[in-house]
Amino acid sequence: MGPFSPSFSNQYILVAVDYVSKWVEAVALLTNDGKVDCIQDPYRNVTILTGVRESNLLLEIEHHAYCAMKKLNLDLKAAGEKRLLQLNELDELRMEAYENSRTYKERTKKWHDMHIQRREFTVGQKVLLYNSRLKLFPRKLRSRWSGLYTITQIFPHGTVEITHDSKGTFKVNGQRLKHYWDGDFSKKKSTVHLRPSE
Repeated sequence: MGPFSPSFSNQYILVAVDYVSKWVEAVALLTNDGKVDCIQDPYRNVTILTGVRESNLLLEIEHHAYCAMKKLNLDLKAAGEKRLLQLNELDELRMEAYENSRTYKERTKKWHDMHIQRREFTVGQKVLLYNSRLKLFPRKLRSRWSGLYTITQIFPHGTVEITHDSKGTFKVNGQRLKHYWDGDFSKKKSTVHLRPSE
C-alpha cells in the first residue's frame, strides 16, 4: 500500500494476513518493486516476504500454506482410516454410556420397588385417608392421615370407593389409603423399674 508520506524514509506498507489464524503482519518498505526480501521477526518467529506486489504475496502465502498442509497430511488413506477409528470409538463410548444409564435405571427401579408397601384392601375394612393438601400449610405434630373411612367397593387398577358418615361416598387412589388397626387394646398402665428398689 502506498505511497505515504515518508517515515524514516519508508513510503510503502506491506500487509500480510494468514488465512487460517487471521494473524496480521505489517512491514514498512522503502520501495514498491518486485524484489523479494525475507525479514525474520525475532519476536514472533515468522518469516515475511517483502517487496512483492500484493497479488504475488497472497499467492506465495497460499502456496506455503498448501505445502504445509500437504506435509502434515501426506497419506490421505491413513488419515481417513484414523478418522473412521475415532468415529467407531465415539460410537463405543455412546453405547457404553447408554448401557450405564440403563443399568442405573434398573437399579433405581429395583430399590424403589423394594420400598413400596403392597396394601391389600377388602370391602368393609376401615382405613385412613392421606391428606395431600396439608403439604401446603404444614403444622407441627399434625397428622396427615384423616378420618375413619369404610371401603364400599374396590375397582381395578387401584381405585377404591370409600364412605364416611359426614363426608359421603367418593373414589380415591388406593395408595392414599392406610389400614386402620382397631381392636381391644389394654388400657392398663404398667410401670417398669430400671433400678432395683431399696
